[in-house]
Amino acid sequence: MDPILLILEALAVGAATGLTDAANVAVKDAYLKLKEGVLRRLGDSETAKVTLAEHEKAPEVWRAPLQQQIEAARIADDDEILELAQEVLALKDPQGAHIGKYVVDARGSQGVQIGERASQVNRFGTGPRSQS
Repeated sequence: MDPILLILEALAVGAATGLTDAANVAVKDAYLKLKEGVLRRLGDSETAKVTLAEHEKAPEVWRAPLQQQIEAARIADDDEILELAQEVLALKDPQGAHIGKYVVDARGSQGVQIGERASQVNRFGTGPRSQS
């Protein structure tokens, strides 16, 4: 999984997790640590606070603005944040974590598609299609 998508997914999963049992309490605790780390890296600005708060309520609506802030702050380069994101997802989906679903290593790759239900078309040796 792409590091930025990993962080976004963990934030969405953590925000959506209720406190109905001990396992969910662990997810929520890990999520709060991740959220604090992301906020710290974003500079604890009012814009960052609003974006994170709104992302908790409507992750799909606020995904793009949050992604822009994460990219601008280069948060995906922070190993601690990535570990916290992986922890949230591993606690929520232990089986997926066990099979390596949340492991990211795309060093030196080009044209990579990471994630579920994705599609990609590569055309080699041809120019761009005309838009007529």
